[in-house]
Amino acid sequence: MIEDVSAKRLYELREKNGLSTRAAAERIGTSSSVWNRWENGKNRMTSFFIIQICKEFGVSADWLLGLTD
Repeated sequence: MIEDVSAKRLYELREKNGLSTRAAAERIGTSSSVWNRWENGKNRMTSFFIIQICKEFGVSADWLLGLTD
């Protein structure tokens, strides 16, 4: 399931950059509670935030969504 992969990759991305959920969320203009829900697979990221994450962290949307390795 894409959501499970994207939640895992979001966690990996945050950890790789040494960020708290709050710091990661602030970098893309959202709250830590929203980031936590994405990371725990409880909510889906909107296309707006997928783009923000990709731009801010230098990853592709395909990678973030689990479509490529």
